[in-house]
Amino acid sequence: MGIQNFPVWLRLLPKKIFQMIDRNNDLEVGPTELIAFYRDMVRIPADVAEARALDAYEQMTDGGRYTLDIDSYEMVFSNFLIGRTPFGPGRHIFGCWEHNIAHFELIMPATEEEARQSPRSGEKKGVEGDKSSIPWQKPRPRTRKL
Repeated sequence: MGIQNFPVWLRLLPKKIFQMIDRNNDLEVGPTELIAFYRDMVRIPADVAEARALDAYEQMTDGGRYTLDIDSYEMVFSNFLIGRTPFGPGRHIFGCWEHNIAHFELIMPATEEEARQSPRSGEKKGVEGDKSSIPWQKPRPRTRKL
C-alpha cells in the first residue's frame, strides 16, 4: 500500500510540505533545507534542529545513497502514516518526535499472597488451574443433539 491509495487531500499534503522544505526549488531536499524547516517552521531550537536534521537526513536518504526528492519524500511520509514501528524514517517528517526504549526490570516479584489479591477490590483470585474464576472458561452445560 503506497501513497496512491490515500485520499486526495492526504496525497497533496506531502507535496506541499516538500515545497515548503525545498527552499531553493531544485526538487531535492538537502540537510541545510531540513535544518531550516525544523528551526523555522517546527520551531525546534537551532542546536537541536541541526542535530535532528542531520540524523533525519541520514535515515531518509539511507546514508546518502538516495536523494531526497519528491518520490522518496512521499515514501517517507507514507512510513510516517502507516509504518509498523515508530523507528522508521517517517518519524523525522516533522522532526519533533523522539522514541526512547526504557529498560524495564522487575525489582522484586510479588509474594504468593500479593499475587492472589486483586488490585482493585481486595478479592482473592482463583488458584492457578481453577477455571471457575474466569467467566469465559466456565464449563458449558451439554446440549442434546436432535
